[in-house]
Amino acid sequence: MSTETAYVPTPPRVADFMATSVFGLDRPTSDVTVLYPGLGTGRLYDAVHRYCTPGEGYVSRFDYDPPKGVAYEIDPDLVDEFETTHPDADLEIHQTDFLTTSFDERVDYVLANPPYIHYNDLPEDRRSQYTGRFDTAHGQYNSYYLFLEQALRALKHGGTLTFLTPIQYLFASNANPLRRILLRHTFDAFYLMPDAIFDESTQTMITTLRKVERHPPDFMWSPPSESYFWLESLYKYEHDYFFPDHTEEEKADLWADYRELARKLRGPVRRATTTLRSNSNRSTSEQVELLEYHSEPAAPSSTSNQVGLSKFG
Repeated sequence: MSTETAYVPTPPRVADFMATSVFGLDRPTSDVTVLYPGLGTGRLYDAVHRYCTPGEGYVSRFDYDPPKGVAYEIDPDLVDEFETTHPDADLEIHQTDFLTTSFDERVDYVLANPPYIHYNDLPEDRRSQYTGRFDTAHGQYNSYYLFLEQALRALKHGGTLTFLTPIQYLFASNANPLRRILLRHTFDAFYLMPDAIFDESTQTMITTLRKVERHPPDFMWSPPSESYFWLESLYKYEHDYFFPDHTEEEKADLWADYRELARKLRGPVRRATTTLRSNSNRSTSEQVELLEYHSEPAAPSSTSNQVGLSKFG
């Protein structure tokens, strides 16, 4: 890990999964642009190219022209490493701080595993630059809050972002401004990641969101319940992709661990979203909780209470 920029390479299998999530049902073309905030060594750039190449990546049947790319990276050593390992990359690289950039043109997609730097660990000169620039620069914030806010600024209307972040933005009190911003748009998918994805103690998740500003709907979304829908589609279908060498017993143990984690998250998420509602001036019928999933409700079933989130495969 780069100590100054908190860069941790995205595992290739996770990067492939993220590329599939950001494109969803879209077909990439050379006319669209993907933004990579925090390029690092190019793991997500590589995943997009695998996604477009038959026989490679998580979904292997596609044959698309790779989209155009724009990248930001503050660490000159990482830029040098990328350019050395990708001499033919068709990518516009800016060696600068993504968070202090103004955008003349908007992009179609944003794909990122941003740095997770706590406020206390940010250099003072950078903190002063961010204060007043971001609504999410509130309290003891984390840098990935700012990356999400900045990514939405860079997106075209109707564009899509996919981020790999810690789960704390779901319920942390200092993430209230971020949740308010995200609630203006439409969540497409979110997936809790296995602990073993990183050799770190940070629990992470993938969030895919479309920049579609909307009026709040007239119903509430409840926090994760006993259906464990946000885990089921990953652990019952995609698990083998992340851990192809796991035994059935190991898979069962992991699944049990994450059912318990989802149960424990219900309370914190409910409290965080209740706080948002109580501070809102909207009428009760207009209030909305975090992580609303815009789809037709799944029909009740005697054999399964899972809401089908997965659009992969």
